[in-house]
Order: sequence, then structure tokens, then C-alpha cells
Amino acid sequence: MHDLIVIPAALFRGLTEKRLRERTSTIYHLYQSEFGVTVVRARERLRAVAADRASARALGTSPGQPVPRFDARPSGSAGGRSSTASARS
Repeated sequence: MHDLIVIPAALFRGLTEKRLRERTSTIYHLYQSEFGVTVVRARERLRAVAADRASARALGTSPGQPVPRFDARPSGSAGGRSSTASARS
């Protein structure tokens, strides 16, 4: 899997690639347990796209080959800490 995740730095101070890779549960659980941000809704979409050069390299395929793309846009939170982020696989 090849992920691109964009989140507001102010809400996730201290979040590193190592912490993301070593988590024992979902990303949403990490947001809640480590940063106090509970995602309460998300808009998700799955579609096929042509692999760009970076994605093709990461996935072991050729540029232009069809690959699944999952877009998720979580927003809102419980308890008053609000966030909007986007993720793409």
C-alpha cells in the first residue's frame, strides 16, 4: 500500500512516520489515543486511476497501470477538537 496523508500539524505535534508505522491499531485510533482527536465522520471514495511514477515504483508496477485509489476525508471530532484531513491510498 502507498499512502499520502495530509493533516493539520497544529493538532498532531510530535507525530512522526515512525509512530505511524509502529501503531498497533488504526490511524483513527492513534489520532484519538495520542492526540485527543476523535474523527466522527468521513467521506470515502474508491476508484481506479493510472499509477503515477512514484506510486508505480512503491507498488512494484509500471506507470500508467490501473491501481485502486481510496480517498478519505475525515472531518469533525467529539469533545470540541475539530480537524479536517485527507488521505489517499
